[in-house]
Amino acid sequence: MIEKNKMFAAVVFVSWLVAGVCTSARAGDENPKYDFSKVEAAIQKWVDDGNYPGAAIRIVRKDQIIYEKCFNGYTPDTAPYIASAAKWLCAATMMTLVDEGRIGLDEPISNFLPNFKGDVGTITLRQLLSHTSGIRYADVGGEKMKKARNIAEYTEVIAAELTTLTNKPGTQWEYGGQNLVIAGRIAEILTGKSYEQVFQDNIAGPCRMKRTCEGLNLSFLNQGRNVYPNSNLNDYCNFLSMIAHDGKFEGRQVISARLIREMQADQVKTASMPEHQYVSDVRKAKHGCYGFGEWREFVNAAGAAEVVSSPSYAGFYPWIDHKYELYGVFVGYQKPGTKLPAMVASGGLVDLVREAISKSEKQR
Repeated sequence: MIEKNKMFAAVVFVSWLVAGVCTSARAGDENPKYDFSKVEAAIQKWVDDGNYPGAAIRIVRKDQIIYEKCFNGYTPDTAPYIASAAKWLCAATMMTLVDEGRIGLDEPISNFLPNFKGDVGTITLRQLLSHTSGIRYADVGGEKMKKARNIAEYTEVIAAELTTLTNKPGTQWEYGGQNLVIAGRIAEILTGKSYEQVFQDNIAGPCRMKRTCEGLNLSFLNQGRNVYPNSNLNDYCNFLSMIAHDGKFEGRQVISARLIREMQADQVKTASMPEHQYVSDVRKAKHGCYGFGEWREFVNAAGAAEVVSSPSYAGFYPWIDHKYELYGVFVGYQKPGTKLPAMVASGGLVDLVREAISKSEKQR
């Protein structure tokens, strides 16, 4: 009878572990401080309305998980397509090469890609990572691009097709993945490795991102051999922890604090911005809204970034809120054909989290 009871207890314990892999307000169960019911209700509605097959969220404040919840079968290891959230990872990867002295932020790319000539050759890594290179998505979307099988071929086509720029480098901001693909090709030339291997060696490995593939978002290369970017709560939170701690993760300096500051600084500067872009539409603001691979959603009176993020068109949303000393990740991949404006909607989570924390602090 004792043995049966032990066996029953073991089964119950294992079941509890499985069921409790991702639960609401995990840290708060011990010391409840915050009411994240509005956050939970918003995500639950997105799932119930059929916008997402499932979802997950984690919020970490001062190195403690203050809220975590999974929806409809998702777990902290569920790793959907992250689309533009990969831009933050790419920028971080390139910062490691700057730290190593392999490339300078303001070196012309023709030093590494001699087939890029004229104005195109004067583009710098700074401009690639901030989308101020002058290369428009319309300039690199032809049939020849679609036939490219890897980023080496893709950049060769760009060099051959794009001999002039509509806008000089540094004068116009335009969002697009083509800039990061060119940066990735430079990483390959500098290291002799595939770009993905550089990411795995320099970012994923040091940050214990065990199930993340950066992939450079090569969805436009339709050869069926592409590596698509994906990540999950556990991995991307490790990455955000590194960024939030000035480039250090578990005692190791992955990126220098100096370059972390560069990533979050205004890199748009005097370049003109389109009337509609993420920060102007979501935050109704017109400040210098982009750094390297990340949006500067809120800035303080001195112009320093308070909230930085890298939202995906399909919903995956990582952010760091310096004012409230927290970072968070919302994991979701929007179902095709649904009407939710996922990128904009995900940004609203920042406001709900800030509201919950502010309310809690006022009640103390």
